[in-house]
Amino acid sequence: HDIGKLDAVLLSHFHLDHAGSLPHLTEVLGYRGPLLMTHPTRAITPIILRDYLSSARFRKKQQEAREPLYSMADIERCFERARCMQLEERVEIGSLAITAYYAGHVLGAVMFLIESAGLSALYTGDFTMVPDHHLSAARLPLGLQPDVMITETTCCTTVRSSKRTKEHELCCKVQETLEKGGKVLVPVLMMGRSQELCMVFEAEI
Repeated sequence: HDIGKLDAVLLSHFHLDHAGSLPHLTEVLGYRGPLLMTHPTRAITPIILRDYLSSARFRKKQQEAREPLYSMADIERCFERARCMQLEERVEIGSLAITAYYAGHVLGAVMFLIESAGLSALYTGDFTMVPDHHLSAARLPLGLQPDVMITETTCCTTVRSSKRTKEHELCCKVQETLEKGGKVLVPVLMMGRSQELCMVFEAEI
């Protein structure tokens, strides 16, 4: 890996599928260039990675597994190198100009517009166009026309049912269970969803 050819590393948000190898890049492979992210991403990502590393060590005790890619100390050193950006802040690195735009999705998530030599590329990362209870929809300047757009398409062909209908159905089931003296356990896939559910329950129940 010729790490020296990288001009910058941009972290769009804190989810493991985007940030999981970052300490390996900086502390094992030796990347020392600019590392850009927002303040919430800088604060939350180390928590996610420490949790991942703890669970990986537990799995290794239970069965044969590969050694983790990095250590707890590597996580701390990695994020000490981070430079935090504000929304719509423009940062210049050599011939590159990088601007962060609000992506919705989770706290601190951004899209990056990268400009150089009269050309531009928009990297969306994960973004959300439907507002949540605690986050609004993604926002970009009207009329923005990048030469290239790199985007995620996980749900691009999925026709989803009404979010409000699903929330109402869930709240009804929770209310019914509680009224019968029962208890409710709600598994939550990722950080941010628990806050969203708390706001839904507070509003509806």
